[in-house]
Amino acid sequence: MTAPPVCPECGGSFFTDHPAGLAVQHEPTCSLLAHEDGRKVADRQLAIPLGAGPAWRRPATATECVLVAAAVGTTVPSMATTTLWELSGSIIRRVVTWTDGPNDRRWPDVDSW
Repeated sequence: MTAPPVCPECGGSFFTDHPAGLAVQHEPTCSLLAHEDGRKVADRQLAIPLGAGPAWRRPATATECVLVAAAVGTTVPSMATTTLWELSGSIIRRVVTWTDGPNDRRWPDVDSW
């Protein structure tokens, strides 16, 4: 059995079934928390209004790559992308996608929700 993923900096637990997808319970002193919070604010400002369109994409941040790598146990390349869906006025779901050799990978797996 595999241990549940944790933040590589603070040891905070991942919420593996959170509707936002990539969600971590960081310690208040974790530097990755500040990066995550800043990106969430920027994503909210760029959000397509709920119901106005499909998902949108942007390059994955270095922090997202680090956190997803911790979750899946492999390196996530810097050319990964993040797909975002506005689920509600307060939740934007993030899924990171990258190519690993001949395979396309994503986390969390969108087929699981």
